[in-house]
Amino acid sequence: MQHNMMMHGLTPRTQHQYVRNVQRFAAFLKRPPGTATSEDLRNFQIHQHEAGSSVPTVNGTVSALRSLYTVTLRRQDLARGLVATRRPHPVREVLSVEDAGVEDIAHKLA
Repeated sequence: MQHNMMMHGLTPRTQHQYVRNVQRFAAFLKRPPGTATSEDLRNFQIHQHEAGSSVPTVNGTVSALRSLYTVTLRRQDLARGLVATRRPHPVREVLSVEDAGVEDIAHKLA
């Protein structure tokens, strides 16, 4: 995996993070990641969400595992099941015309 990351031009920091994320997955499995099933990957992602992992942590793990399964182990079938997480967007408050002060601005421009 390390040679593949180096050949793909990943920075040393990214390489370190990928290795750490794969190690975390292996610890969750309690066996080598090469023996994982799609159900194992799904359960790990559920575990990350239930544990309150941040969006960048989940997505970093997805990237690391995709790299492991597509490039190193050539198991694209497993990589397809990995799901990146989106940040929830806060609901924006819509201001009324009065609160936005649009009438005042329109009046001054007239």
